[in-house]
Amino acid sequence: MAKEDIINVVRHKGRPYVYSNSSSPSVIGATIETFNMLEENTDMIDSLRENTKLFKRSLKEAGFKVLGHQEVPIACIQVGDDAMTRKFSNELVERFNINIRVVM
Repeated sequence: MAKEDIINVVRHKGRPYVYSNSSSPSVIGATIETFNMLEENTDMIDSLRENTKLFKRSLKEAGFKVLGHQEVPIACIQVGDDAMTRKFSNELVERFNINIRVVM
């Protein structure tokens, strides 16, 4: 029998498990309500769009190479070497409480 921590990793990270199981009714209900709320009031979406533009523009002005589409709030940033990438990630968390996924 597998240990509980191994089972949890497979449940949360294993693609076959994640994509083969249905979501609970409460998750589906909350998702539907979220979409209803966003259709009724676009303030949050508008704010996200403006923040995305500002964030990406500021990164470019600071000399970073920003990859991907401008309209998407996911920012792929080419920082440089591994040490600089780690430092950049740590600074974002410490100064702005922004967590990022580092890919090296």
